[in-house]
Amino acid sequence: MGNIADNEGRSRGETLERLNTGKPGRMGKMTIGSKEHYEILELFEKQFSEYRLDKEAHGLWIKGIIYQCGETNALYTAFIAGYSAGRCAYLNQ
Repeated sequence: MGNIADNEGRSRGETLERLNTGKPGRMGKMTIGSKEHYEILELFEKQFSEYRLDKEAHGLWIKGIIYQCGETNALYTAFIAGYSAGRCAYLNQ
């Protein structure tokens, strides 16, 4: 599977990191492997249990490749982007 980039040339992992990085002292970035990250994975897997949920090796997670199935990984990318947007909106009230 090739490295999928967004329209500005960023890889999926870089895009996730950009989405999850906030202003210092306000939001901070979500760390892969943190309690928050595993809670989000658990929520995603409950809501999308009908999809293939086989995970990649942890070494690929930092690149934004969590699931072996590309369709599931794309859904997760959209899910985490929505979570990040909601978190930003909440913290910036």
